[in-house]
Amino acid sequence: MRVKAVLFAGLAQRLGVREEWLELEGAPRAADVFEHYRRRAPELGELGKAAILAVNAEFCAPATPLHEGDEVAILPPMSGGATAIETALVHGPLPAAAALAPGAHGAVVAFEGIVRGEAEGRAVIALEYEAYETMAEARLRAIAEQAAARWPLLGLSIVHRLGRVEAGEASVRVTAAAAHRAAAFEACRFAIDELKRSAPIWKKEVYRDGEAWAVGELPKAGGGG
Repeated sequence: MRVKAVLFAGLAQRLGVREEWLELEGAPRAADVFEHYRRRAPELGELGKAAILAVNAEFCAPATPLHEGDEVAILPPMSGGATAIETALVHGPLPAAAALAPGAHGAVVAFEGIVRGEAEGRAVIALEYEAYETMAEARLRAIAEQAAARWPLLGLSIVHRLGRVEAGEASVRVTAAAAHRAAAFEACRFAIDELKRSAPIWKKEVYRDGEAWAVGELPKAGGGG
């Protein structure tokens, strides 16, 4: 399969290439393009720490399948200001929010998602979260990098719990810090919405009288309506 690789800034300078066509075998995924260049320069490090990926100008997970003629961009850390980024999946209670230097931020917006004790008229005692962890970690990082590129942030944290979370406890926290409130509000809203939309994290609702996965229905056998 033939795909176009594009590189930017210091990454392009280090590898001596800004764009080129690659021939990839089998059923390649976006991460295979990064691995192609890491074999040439092992010091690039781990994907998600050294770079993020985009396919056809859309941020993507490393496992995204590629198609003939796709353009795959390898993006070094953005120059969107001195943005301190933290992303994590944790088992157990969310860690305490990081302390902020007094006077360094004009606005800090924090969102916490709390497990509600009711869903569609049924008492919920807990949620159980499951994730495709490798892909979810990369996706959280990509969301944070995208937010840092779009808004002038000073800090952004996205932390999500996995495993059992009791009703009344927090399962996710997004914190955005910026010089002005508009950027902090918008980046925080973008990050939680994008996480809910695209991170491979699922939840099971645990009721007093049963349990159910909070996902769309799987297709029925035979594909019939």
